[in-house]
Parts: sequence; C-alpha cells; structure tokens
Amino acid sequence: MIPEVLSLEALIPLAVPVLVAQIKHRLPTWAIPVIAIVCGVLLQLVAAIPVDVDINPLLGVLLGLAGVGLREVSKVAVRWLVQQQIGGADG
Repeated sequence: MIPEVLSLEALIPLAVPVLVAQIKHRLPTWAIPVIAIVCGVLLQLVAAIPVDVDINPLLGVLLGLAGVGLREVSKVAVRWLVQQQIGGADG
C-alpha cells in the first residue's frame, strides 16, 4: 500500500461514526454495527479509487468496527465527565 491510501484509511474510524450518526435514528440498534461494517468497506473502496490499488475488505470491516468502538468510548467518556462534574458540584 502507498501512503496516500493509508492516510485515507486512517480516517475511516473517524468517518464511520459521523455517517452512522446521520442515519441511526432511522435504524434499529442491532443494525448499527452492520451499517458500520458496510460503511468501512465502502469508505475503503472510495479511498482506493484515486490511487488504483487493491482493497482489503477485512481491513475495511475492522476499520468500520473501530469506528463503532471509538463512538462508544467517546460516549462513555462524556457520561463519565458529566457525572464527575455533577458529583464535584455537590461535594
């Protein structure tokens, strides 16, 4: 792989939560990981078009799932910070 593709692929875990957030209100919760997998593969396909290299669908799947994981970690972190601020205001 060449660096241009790698740099675009590095953005997939960041782009997947944004895409999923745009459509998640229309989906059942069980479909979100499935959509993230599909988005990961599609974004990898789009990233490979300008440089004409072979894609690795497994990498796209893993990057899509990493995006879901990143979204969940950020959601938990925000909840924890809010709880800390509420707890800190009381004490």
